Amino acid sequence: MPEPHRHHCRPRFNRTSRSCLVLLLSGFIGCSAEEAASESAQNEAAQDASAKGAAAGPAADRGALVDCSLPYAAEETPASADEIDPTVCFRGQPPGAGEPVKQLAMPFAECCTKSSPIFFKPGQPMPAPSLVVELGTSNPQTGAFVPYEQGQWLRIVHGKQGGIHVDAAIRVVLPGEDRAKVKMQIFATGHFECKESAVGNSPIIWVRPDAELDEGYTNASPVKPGVEVRFPVTGFYWYQYCGIWLDLRAAVRHPDSGAWGHTSRMVRLFDGVMPKGTTTPP
Repeated sequence: MPEPHRHHCRPRFNRTSRSCLVLLLSGFIGCSAEEAASESAQNEAAQDASAKGAAAGPAADRGALVDCSLPYAAEETPASADEIDPTVCFRGQPPGAGEPVKQLAMPFAECCTKSSPIFFKPGQPMPAPSLVVELGTSNPQTGAFVPYEQGQWLRIVHGKQGGIHVDAAIRVVLPGEDRAKVKMQIFATGHFECKESAVGNSPIIWVRPDAELDEGYTNASPVKPGVEVRFPVTGFYWYQYCGIWLDLRAAVRHPDSGAWGHTSRMVRLFDGVMPKGTTTPP
């Protein structure tokens, strides 16, 4: 089977500087030995700063610890499923209490450039966001919206057609709205190392009133937990994403009024399929 395009996947490097990362994700071979050596001290500083940031908790709470001038140190991508680190990649369910987990520093999403949602054409003036948006999934029994927490574990879903994705439901406050259903546009993306790695797009979708939030509307339902934010590989390559931090973003727009809003959550991925020969968790 041919190798997937690694531009969208976890780049196979370790302790590489941000400048090297740009070259790698742009399709170049990478940095020279001289460049890597000259930035060794910076990498050590980044390791320390990144670890402190992880200890400080979610990005929103880290304040002055965010230093976008520092390089980012990433884990090396396993070459195959046989090489996964069981303390990084969990299968079937997220790690339980007391299970050993390799703590990977939560990336600084604040340092990434945010691109305009596809609702707006290139060069088109973009109004200021005015809608309050939450990102989450649905309760499979009731269909109620369940918000994602910053830093939580999120399942990689293996689709029926052989692809993999994560789910992204939204809940949005629409002031003054009281209709039983409202048309909205939703655009969701997943970013790894500031690079767009997964996409989900619903040009027009119906949202319905949320029972728990006044003037709130959601696309969560018992049969569909949200928009499928799809990775550009088949399920055979699930291991390239298992265990990574993903910057999951969502933007919504009301097509009638033009009002829009956006939000994001940093989540860590686990594979949704149990290894062969093991029991499916309850």
